[in-house]
Amino acid sequence: MKPFELAKDNYIEIFNELIILVCSYQMCIFLNAGVPQDFLRAVGWEFMFNVVINILVNAIMMFLSHLLEGYSAIKRKRYNDKIIELCYIRLENLRKISKMARPNQFKFIQREIESYENIQIMKTWWPQYQWMKKNNLSLEGI
Repeated sequence: MKPFELAKDNYIEIFNELIILVCSYQMCIFLNAGVPQDFLRAVGWEFMFNVVINILVNAIMMFLSHLLEGYSAIKRKRYNDKIIELCYIRLENLRKISKMARPNQFKFIQREIESYENIQIMKTWWPQYQWMKKNNLSLEGI
C-alpha cells in the first residue's frame, strides 16, 4: 500500500489498522472454549468499545477536516475580496486623476496613488510574509 500524501491520513490509517489488530486478537479469545463466560462478556464489551472508539475518532477527524476546509474557503474568499477592493480603489483613483489632473501633474499624482496602493498591499501580505519567514518556508515568488 502506498502512503497517503498527507501525514494526517497516514496516522488515521495506522490507527484504524491498530484497532483492527486489537479486535482480531479479541476474536481469537472467543474461539477458545475453556474461557469463562464472565471473561468472554468483558472481552465482548471491550470489543464493542474499540469499534465505537474507531467510529468516533474517524467521524471526528472527518468533521474537523471539513470544518478546516470551510474555514480555508472563507479565508480565501476574504483574500479575494481584498484584492477586488484594491482593484476598485485603483480604478476610482484613476478616474479621479483623469477628471482633475493637468498633464504636468499626472506623474506626481500617479506616484502618490501607487504609494497608497503599495501600503494597502503590504497590509494584506505582511502577516503572511511573517508567518512564512517564521516557519522557514520559501519566500520566492512573493
